[in-house]
Amino acid sequence: MSIENADQFLIAAARSESLREQFQNVHNPAEFAALAGTLGYEFTPDDLKAAVTEHSRSATQRRHTGVWEWLRTVPWIEREP
Repeated sequence: MSIENADQFLIAAARSESLREQFQNVHNPAEFAALAGTLGYEFTPDDLKAAVTEHSRSATQRRHTGVWEWLRTVPWIEREP
């Protein structure tokens, strides 16, 4: 499990709406990580939070890939301002 795997997941999610749709009924970090694992992405919820925070830190404008809007619907991911 690693931040690198979480990064790969974010890249894949940015490119695939169908991947994002698979997570629509996930309600907590454990379910999210378990589903991601079945899809070949081994990371912890903390790894995902770290990856999101790192990618958000230097962003001044986000591309309209749909992934950031989607992540805003994942309530347990805390983003730094």
